[in-house]
This record gives sequence, C-alpha cells and structure tokens, in this order.
Amino acid sequence: MGAVIRLSLPTGFDWDPVAASTDAVRIVGGSSAAAADAMWEIRTQRPGRAVVTAHGRPLCRKGEHCPDPIDFEATLDVVE
Repeated sequence: MGAVIRLSLPTGFDWDPVAASTDAVRIVGGSSAAAADAMWEIRTQRPGRAVVTAHGRPLCRKGEHCPDPIDFEATLDVVE
C-alpha cells in the first residue's frame, strides 16, 4: 500500500475539500481555494473501493458570464 495519486482539478473554481467515501484512501493536502493549482494527493491505505468527490463553484465577477458548477466523482479500486 501507499501508492500516491495526484488529482488536479480545473482552476478558476472554488473547490470544496475533496472527500473519500471510505478509508481505503486518504486525501492529503490540497488547495480548495482558487489557487493557480487545484491539486490534491490521494494515498492508498488498504484494499477496497473508494469514491472520491469534489464540488467546484466558478469564480466570476459581477456581469461576467459564469459557467456551471462542476461535480467531480471518481471510483478507485485499491488492490494489493
């Protein structure tokens, strides 16, 4: 165990913290604000399945066309 997956999400969004549905993986670090790099590390901990989710709201100024929010979801199967 202990593999690392780097998750990079689109910039220009205010991302809620990335979450995992089980303890098969652990979310490490990350920047949930609209930083230049919206990146998190996902570390495997034990065999199992985890659904990783995040929700991003676009950052828009008044009067700008604002894109739709983004919902991210990925299923990870962790094996030995």
